Amino acid sequence: MLRFIVRRMLWAIPVMIAGSFILFVALHLTTDPVKAAIHHNVSTEALIKFKHDLGLDKPLLEQYWIFLTKFFRGDFGTSYTSGAPVWPELRTALANSLVLGFVAALFYVTVGIAIGVVSAIRQYSWFDNAATGLSFFGLAMPPFFFGLVTIVLVGTFYETHFHSSTPLLPFIGGVYSPSTSGFDLVDRMKHLILPALTLSVQEIAIYSRYMRTGMLETLNSDYMRTARAKGISERRVTLRHGFRNALIPLTTFAGIDFGAVAGGLIITESIFGYPGMGLYFLDSLHNADYPALLPWMMIVIASVVLFNLLADLSYAWLDPRIRVD
Repeated sequence: MLRFIVRRMLWAIPVMIAGSFILFVALHLTTDPVKAAIHHNVSTEALIKFKHDLGLDKPLLEQYWIFLTKFFRGDFGTSYTSGAPVWPELRTALANSLVLGFVAALFYVTVGIAIGVVSAIRQYSWFDNAATGLSFFGLAMPPFFFGLVTIVLVGTFYETHFHSSTPLLPFIGGVYSPSTSGFDLVDRMKHLILPALTLSVQEIAIYSRYMRTGMLETLNSDYMRTARAKGISERRVTLRHGFRNALIPLTTFAGIDFGAVAGGLIITESIFGYPGMGLYFLDSLHNADYPALLPWMMIVIASVVLFNLLADLSYAWLDPRIRVD
């Protein structure tokens, strides 16, 4: 097991470097750092400093090495737009996205897996048929459309038909209400409900379909029939043997899905004005804020590689045969 883990971790390093370099080149080709700085009316002295700090007068490969070494030293640079260090704002955006992603994932993974398991155990029942129909509906529902519908329902519709001066739930801008001072868990959760539901619609459908398919394949496998023949209870066979092995196909999707959270949930965060990594990226891209985009890119790559690495390690835990080459 240790050898398997070490090998996967060593493979993750060149993958992360290669991925970050490709994005670095793409960003450099689409955003001219010098023109962007001039567009932001950066002073001559500041422009000279930016060129020196980013190595803009050096070859592209050397620029990448300068950025990479500074990133791993914790030097994330200074924003063109605000003139302030990049890290405090980026850290806040990352924390907000992780909170939203965690709350949404906790909901849609639990609900999706539960629906998939019950659908597989009660195949072709009314529950299975209803879950299948609703999953197709969820897959066909674009997040931006569902988000706008929820805004209308809790905002205009609720205020008009229930004669209220305030919406049922806060739906736009920030993570707290303007009147809130300090940390308020209740108000924070209210601001998470609609974005989390918007993220969960398609995800519940996907996870339930993956889980149903995995469970059906597992329940009809030879080793499951052997376990039943030995007199093991159906509940133990299903939960201990079937459920664990059915999770393996789902792990692949989950690794990619969770890794994308650090990149920001761009559509959802844009609709609700949620100040996470997605909104941070759109604002930085709109402002051509080159120094702000560089660390965002690296964090996204590292997150995707990390969660895919965790998915690989989960394979070995779920199915020991995978450890054997």
